[in-house]
Amino acid sequence: MKKTMTIALLTFFVLTIHAQNEITTLEKANQLIANKKYESAFKTLQDFDPKNEKPDVVLLKVDIALNYFVFFFSRLNSE
Repeated sequence: MKKTMTIALLTFFVLTIHAQNEITTLEKANQLIANKKYESAFKTLQDFDPKNEKPDVVLLKVDIALNYFVFFFSRLNSE
């Protein structure tokens, strides 16, 4: 029982830390957007979630692509 509780607590702490990293990344990207640094915001999100597995991150990427500018996608493909 003690082992199960330890595993549960460790899992909780790891998930909490990961969620905080996602929140921090989203806040940083939103700050970059507010400063009109759209490419940097997109790159921050792309570096955090390159496989597009996190819905909130993907939605912000789509928002940047649709509402701010599109021409930088050609630069992303050349890197």
